[in-house]
Amino acid sequence: MTTLLLLLPFAFLNLFHSSDFKTDIKIPQTQSKMEIAQDANFSSQTLNFSAGQTIYVRVTADNNGNSKSVLNLHDNSYNLLKTYQLSKINTNPYQFTTKFPAPSSGGNYSLEARVESDSSVVSLVQTIEIEGSGSDQSKESEVNVKIENKVNTNSQVMGENEQPTSSPSVLDKPGLSSYSEPGSEGSDIGFFASVWTKIIGFFKGIF
Repeated sequence: MTTLLLLLPFAFLNLFHSSDFKTDIKIPQTQSKMEIAQDANFSSQTLNFSAGQTIYVRVTADNNGNSKSVLNLHDNSYNLLKTYQLSKINTNPYQFTTKFPAPSSGGNYSLEARVESDSSVVSLVQTIEIEGSGSDQSKESEVNVKIENKVNTNSQVMGENEQPTSSPSVLDKPGLSSYSEPGSEGSDIGFFASVWTKIIGFFKGIF
């Protein structure tokens, strides 16, 4: 019985080995790629450029690009800025190339190469960084903020360096009594005067 139990795992292994069960998964190989350089020979490949510098791009694709072969330049928010035509320079493998001046404003940009045929589409995206000129960088980093401290006096708005113009007050007109804030000297006198007026009127009513 013990021998039978020991032989069972080997029997299962032989069963799977003799079946048509396959564990290998084949992943299709692709040779599509995008190269970016500072020179036409692509000996100095880089993703960093200066403003206005010529950028050389070479694309290797899996199709002939008979339907479309373009290079799209996008900004940092992936808004399309410009489209350049890719020229075919080789057929085995299929290769395309173009060149263009780097944007004048510094920042990150995306290069999208699209090579399409009737039955195949190759889309490659690469991000490059542009170092803007000194004036461009100062413009991007400079933020102009105008702050004005203003005081609102009823219907008149004054700046911090302005003084209110004198105008006749309604309190200066005859027949109108002035009002003082509680706790001030004028308010105390008006309070006691009103109390005495009420007391005198009370006794006059009795006598």
